[in-house]
Amino acid sequence: MHRCEYRDGTVVRYKPLADNDRPNIPSFSIEVKKNSAVPDSIGGPDAVAFKLDAAGHAAPKKHEGELANPFKNQKQHDAFDDAAVQAVHHQLTRP
Repeated sequence: MHRCEYRDGTVVRYKPLADNDRPNIPSFSIEVKKNSAVPDSIGGPDAVAFKLDAAGHAAPKKHEGELANPFKNQKQHDAFDDAAVQAVHHQLTRP
């Protein structure tokens, strides 16, 4: 993973080789920190206020505990969770 951190509190995480949660899916995410003065290497995941979706709108940084899943049916529940994750992890295409 590569990380670009900006003075305004924006952090871009670039994962050209995918990650453990989304194997074989290269992606990137854009996050906004709660406090732009705290380096990402110190604050970690708890320092992130929210992520941005493809339209640039604020979205939950993680779906568990931050986004109520209204579905009881397991298939629908899993599809909702997957959509929440996909909304903030932007897939890269390989040439």
